[in-house]
Amino acid sequence: MSDEPVIDLQSDHYFMGEALRQAKKAFEAEEVPVGAVVAREGRIIARAFNQVELLKDATAHAEMLALTAAEVVVGDWRLTDCALYVTKEPCPMCAGAIVQVRLARVVFGVSDPKGGAAGGALNLLQFPSLNHHCEIIRGVREAECRALLQNFFAEQRQRSRVRSPAPGASDTAISSPQSAKPARSFRCGRFPWPWDPARACRPRRRCNGDGRDSAPPGDTMSHPTVAASDGTWDANG
Repeated sequence: MSDEPVIDLQSDHYFMGEALRQAKKAFEAEEVPVGAVVAREGRIIARAFNQVELLKDATAHAEMLALTAAEVVVGDWRLTDCALYVTKEPCPMCAGAIVQVRLARVVFGVSDPKGGAAGGALNLLQFPSLNHHCEIIRGVREAECRALLQNFFAEQRQRSRVRSPAPGASDTAISSPQSAKPARSFRCGRFPWPWDPARACRPRRRCNGDGRDSAPPGDTMSHPTVAASDGTWDANG
């Protein structure tokens, strides 16, 4: 007889392994690696992983997608004889949905003391005033679930450092000719004029629309345009 351990295909350890498979798919898609499966009568009826970025939907958590898929399979919104396996403790949104569908059991891997709603930051799954309470099992394959999350966020931080500009790069860009702002221009009549304090018309002048400015009384500064041979105004004068 082989000395290899027998795999119990109906154990919490096995089902959490299937949730981890889903979490790894999220990791490959550059999503926060959380995976979930819903089991009923010893069989998996729904699988999902976090797809918030892929679907551009803040509600597309692994638990929410798995519950919706399970409802389709069961043909009812009530999942009273089902169990949810998820790699990270559900958030308040997901915990609220779990209560609404009347899940019997929730099994998760790693706790979330800051935002978890199954005993981490709060416990909505066993909240006294709610009309449904779930059995909660914590810490199944916790080390694997935690390592996957830690590796993901470590990679994200590394990518952020690579994308960040080197110190002093912004100063260099500001002083470079390529990043200089374009010259201001004015339009008198139908000709644009680069900003030149020695030549530009004063802001208080009024344009007549024919390329000449009308100056206030006593203002002897004329607009720097000259008549061309064909009678038009030469903007290069």
